Amino acid sequence: FGSSCIFGKQFCFHLEHLCKFFLMEGLVETLRQIQGNDNALRKEAEKRFTEAKASQPGQTVEHLFGVVESTQVEQPVREQSAVLLRQCLGKVNDADSIWSKLGAAQQQVRAKLLQLLEGEPVPQVRRQVADIVQSLGNQIIDIDEEQRPANCEQWPELMPMLIRVVCDTSKDSGVRADCVWAVKELVLSVWQVLIASGDQTVQVLKLCLTDAGSEAVRANAATLLCEIVENTTTKSDRARFAPLVPDLCTVVAALAQGGDKKLLDTALQALQMTPESADFFKEYVGSHMMPMCVAIGKSYSDGDTRKLAVEVIVSMAESKPKTMLKVQGYLQQAFDVFITLLGNMDEDLEAWAEELEEGDDSEDQHQCGKEALDRVCRAMHRVEQFAPCLEVLKPFIAASFQSGDWKQTTSGIVALSQISEYIDE
Repeated sequence: FGSSCIFGKQFCFHLEHLCKFFLMEGLVETLRQIQGNDNALRKEAEKRFTEAKASQPGQTVEHLFGVVESTQVEQPVREQSAVLLRQCLGKVNDADSIWSKLGAAQQQVRAKLLQLLEGEPVPQVRRQVADIVQSLGNQIIDIDEEQRPANCEQWPELMPMLIRVVCDTSKDSGVRADCVWAVKELVLSVWQVLIASGDQTVQVLKLCLTDAGSEAVRANAATLLCEIVENTTTKSDRARFAPLVPDLCTVVAALAQGGDKKLLDTALQALQMTPESADFFKEYVGSHMMPMCVAIGKSYSDGDTRKLAVEVIVSMAESKPKTMLKVQGYLQQAFDVFITLLGNMDEDLEAWAEELEEGDDSEDQHQCGKEALDRVCRAMHRVEQFAPCLEVLKPFIAASFQSGDWKQTTSGIVALSQISEYIDE
């Protein structure tokens, strides 16, 4: 459709766009059928799409982009197009991948993704685009562990764009939150760049953790900080981020006070400790981490979230038992949570016995407390430090047997049975 077109350039230009329009309309209908309930139509549509990917990979990617950015197309179809686009841009290192067949168009794809991420107004579609960005970035970016480059050679526009949007408080908070999320997902591949610009990274995290306008920005920044700590290889590189821990704990505590449960769960999962991260957080365990986790573990409304908070507490002891022993009040606060969970039993003894068989929520919480107590005591016993555990537990066990209340007595018996193997005769 170049200058040789006998009908003239302008006509050919419009004809080309008309052809693209009809091709995209055909793709839209194919996507609708893929999402539909008619099995025969769905199978035929999936076959057409698979054939299009194989025979015209470049056009398929181009038209998928067209559907994703078309606000006239219904949202579920746009989301489906984004999902398929992510698949098309997967397995980039395979010899026959669609990515390898795009050639010079790879640069256009990278640019278009960043443009869509920044400009897409529909949150659900934008999150799908953010997922494509992190997926592609994690595949094509390859930085040696010992290097500390200022940018990602394989996608130099990526990090500057993400950081720019994150720091622009005039932008929609949803866009900023999704960009923070994308950085978090990319940490595995770009942590060296974040460390190389360490002062800037700390400033960006501080800005986001204290963002007054967006819970999602704050929560995603909290998980981003955890990912940086988890992936950074040296203690000295991690140390510069330590002053941000109080802000992180403030964010998580606020989420527990009526915030988004999904964001809270994600943050608690990110806080589960390894030896490296436990060493990083150790100065803040007594003052910030434990009060936060204890409050959630004892009184949060959802049982699964309480268990995540308990897992953070347990992971501290399993990762650094001797260090946790030095934290004033760690064992007392940890066992307070576990014992509270042990007491999650029905008021009626027979009803509780039935719950044991059915496995309802109260029994689930009881079992969580039981296992947590065993794991912390086992971790301390492993380093020959069970004696402090026993000293903390003795008053509770003694009081439970003297209480006359069957629930307290049962909790005491369970606690004693859990620690009995660690008690020296």
